[in-house]
Formats: sequence, structure tokens, C-alpha cells
Amino acid sequence: MTQFNTRKAATRQVALAAASVLAISMAVVGGAQAQVATSTIRGNVTDGATVEGGATIVARNVASGFTSRTTANAQGGYTLSGLRPGTYEITATTSENETASDTVSIGVGQVGNLDLAVAGAATGAADANAANLGEIVVTGRRLVEVRTPENATNVTNQQIQTLPQINRNFLNFAALAPGVRVGTDEQNVQITAGGQRAESVNAFIDGASLKSNIIAGGIVGQDSSRGNPFPQAAVQEFRVVSQNFKAEYEQASSAIITAVTRSGSNEFHGEIFGTYRDQDFVKQDEFSRARGQEKVPQEIQQYGAALGGPIIQDKLHFFGSYEHKQENRANAVTLGRQNPAYVSQFGQYIGTFASPFEEDLLFGKLSLQPAEGHLIDLSVTYRDESEVRDFGGANSIERASGLKQTTKSANLRYQWQASSFLNGIGDRLPQL
Repeated sequence: MTQFNTRKAATRQVALAAASVLAISMAVVGGAQAQVATSTIRGNVTDGATVEGGATIVARNVASGFTSRTTANAQGGYTLSGLRPGTYEITATTSENETASDTVSIGVGQVGNLDLAVAGAATGAADANAANLGEIVVTGRRLVEVRTPENATNVTNQQIQTLPQINRNFLNFAALAPGVRVGTDEQNVQITAGGQRAESVNAFIDGASLKSNIIAGGIVGQDSSRGNPFPQAAVQEFRVVSQNFKAEYEQASSAIITAVTRSGSNEFHGEIFGTYRDQDFVKQDEFSRARGQEKVPQEIQQYGAALGGPIIQDKLHFFGSYEHKQENRANAVTLGRQNPAYVSQFGQYIGTFASPFEEDLLFGKLSLQPAEGHLIDLSVTYRDESEVRDFGGANSIERASGLKQTTKSANLRYQWQASSFLNGIGDRLPQL
């Protein structure tokens, strides 16, 4: 996982780089742990009061058609680990070809319990009733996480899509977790938890760390910027762990935010959004009005789109999103107590001036299951923003800084799952 940021000021250029780390994690099914960007479903398979050892359990992602398979142990227990968060159809089949099936949803980082009871007669009755229901929309009940030492809050895609906010930064929803606070300074949005500094928080997207090891703020893209670190339309859901997080997480002591990105599915899906504020909606400030200065344009535009779908049904899917943000702010340059001598000398520098900002965010992802038990994700992210800032008050616009920040990254993840192990390899490769 590697991340590079480049900043160009009016008189300087600084290239900031973080070291590349290859992260490899392996979990044995008997005691599997929840991975950074995945989930786990476990339970028991029974036939009435008798355990069904050796039963085959298949989890099929309802949206993508991707499948995972495991075998119940001698006591009828099973564990499906490394699951991408979403809705799954879980089917258990015994050696006598008796089956049981249930459809459930699981969130990122969660460990859910699902017991399955095979019963041929009951299954047949359910099928007979289903034949009279007509069209059925599969949603799946959400599994309740009951066995974990973590103190965590999951933020669902529905919450991200429907709860209001003003700048489409998905990290603002971290405030839904108890004890977590999101700052209000738009140029230094800090997330704090447990009374500790922002540097004690870390965030992960698809397992890649966003830790800011060089500049303040805790999370890359949150310091010295009016923009967002990642397009909200590309985030499926995330989890805030405020206590008792596991050793698989790094560089944090107060809270962990782990997010997963959206993927394509067997059906095309997308969204378009846009917000606009005309400059006429903002009243001219009295300072510039009194000086007879023209009104500074304060137009705001924010728009974007997302689209995902199949390339090969049940095998290969794509997802992409684009977000643009453009706005002007008005900064007033004054002399404080306006001594007439100073006003005549420096009057040309006094007034209200525009502070423009512009940002482009792009995200693209390919998801491939070449064979059952194998999953490959390749994603690319592009973030580019520019701003004129650091003036106002006693600082004239001639002292303003021009900030330009560009981030390009690629994230490759390969996961291999068999009946007795789960192995995942991920690497984040940078470009300047």
C-alpha cells in the first residue's frame, strides 16, 4: 500500500512520498478473523437435533453471482470468511442431498452467525408457497453481529446515500459512531476519537491505508484542502472501530475507519447527482459594497456520476465514478484600524477578492472471479485539486499561495480461498 501526494505552491514544489508495503494475510477456517475489507459468516448445519458433518456450504453474492464454498466440520460447524460485504444466498447441502437455504446481508468487518437446518419436507413446502408469490425481490435480512470484542459502528450505503451533508465527504458520517468527532474547519477536517489527537486515527479503503505520516490531520487529503479524499459515490459502506480493534490494523490508537468500494454487478446500475448555487444567492458584503467594488463571484458547482455493470455475467464486472467540485469564496483584505495615511498608501491592496477552488475525483474498478474461490480486484484512483488561499485580513492577495495537489494510485488485490485456508495478497502501486 503506497500513496504519493504532490503539492506545488507559488514559490515552491514539494514531493511527498510514503514507503510501499506489501501486505499479506492468511487465516485458517477453524479460527478465521475478519479481514480489513471483508466479512465472515459462520454457524452450524443440523438436521433437527443431529449435526450434519461434511455438509457443503455455498455462498452466492446475489448482486455479482460470485461464489464461495466451504465444508462443515464433524460437529456441523462452518466458516465462510473473506466475503465481500453484501447480500448472500447461503445454501447447505448434505451427503444425502438434503438442502437448506437462506438469504442474508453482512456488513464490512462483521462476523455474523447463521445456523441452517436441513429438512426436505419444509423445503418442499416453502418451494410450493413460493410458486404462488409471483415476482420476488431478494433483499436479505441483515445478520446481527453478536460475538466480537470490538466496539464498532457500521455505516451502511443507505445512510451514505440518504443522510444530508454539504460537501459529499463520506468521512463526515464517522460522527455517527459514539465518541467520534468530525471537525468543522473546512481546510483542516480532523477526525478525533476517545479524546486523542487526529493523528491517532487511521482510515483504510479496500485495505489500503490513508494514514498521513508527514503532514498533520491524521488522514491523507483532509489537511490543507477544501476537497474530499475520495469520491463518495464510490464508497459502498464503512465501519468505525473505536475500541478493541485487532492487530491487523496499523498506526492508530483511538479509532479505525475501514471502507469498501462499490463493485459492478450482473445488472447495470448507476447514479447522477448535481448541486449548484448561483452567485446571486449570496449577498455582497458591506465592506466591498462601501468601497464601490464589484461583487466577487461566489458560484458553487458540484456534480458527478457513477456506473457499474457486467462485462461477463457472474465473472467480470466494472464500476466507475467521477465527481467534480468548483467553488469561489470571498476573502476580505483590511488594515484593521484604518489610519488615513496607511489607507492612501496601501489602498490598492484593500478589498474583497476571490479564493477559487477546483477538484476532480475519479475511481475505476474491475472485479474478476476466474474460478470459484479466486477473486481479483483492480482499482485506480485519480485526485486533482487546485486552490488560491492563505490571504485575507492583513495579508494581501499578492501573498496568496497557489496549492496544487495530485494523487494517482492503483490497488491490486488477489484472494484465494480453499476449504482449509484463506490467502489474500494486496499491493498499492503509485504514480506521480
